[in-house]
Amino acid sequence: MLRMLLSIAAVAVWASLARAADAPQATPSVQGGATAPAGRYDVVVVQATPGGIMAAIAASRGGASVLLLERTSHVGGLPANGLGATDIGTRGATGGLFAEFVGRVKAHYVTKYGPDSQQVKDCSDGFHFESSVAERVFEGMLAEHPKITVLKGRQFDAKRENVELAGGGLVGLTVTDRATGKPERYAGKVFV
Repeated sequence: MLRMLLSIAAVAVWASLARAADAPQATPSVQGGATAPAGRYDVVVVQATPGGIMAAIAASRGGASVLLLERTSHVGGLPANGLGATDIGTRGATGGLFAEFVGRVKAHYVTKYGPDSQQVKDCSDGFHFESSVAERVFEGMLAEHPKITVLKGRQFDAKRENVELAGGGLVGLTVTDRATGKPERYAGKVFV
């Protein structure tokens, strides 16, 4: 399931970027007394779940500037919050960013405990992991991409006043900084 979500997210980003490159770009207007757009990005990803993280990385590797917004103070969604095993039965069927993730999980255990340790055996080639390890791996993957800006503690509420539409598409959104309670406006060519 996780692999499928990561693949869908990556395909959606690439398809949207292709459409955005050909479409005329609307200039977002400021509505409802919100502050001016706090930033403009090629891709804005809402929620730093595994799918969101991989969509951000795929877009960044394709040359896009990316904003990754996360409601909580942690990235990684369920794997970083207690779901410590993937549900993939056919290990050879995985690839791409997911394979990179599990490879890094295994490398963590090899480096920390040694290649013949029980921890390496228990990690089942990186498919089983502690939530703190998953988060650390996701954070490391994101840190390698300077074109990705990660903002934690940003709440998006799906209300009409928090989205800005132009030319039949989404061009901006407003989130709330959970620490300050202040609204922030972000514009993008593609939203995931």
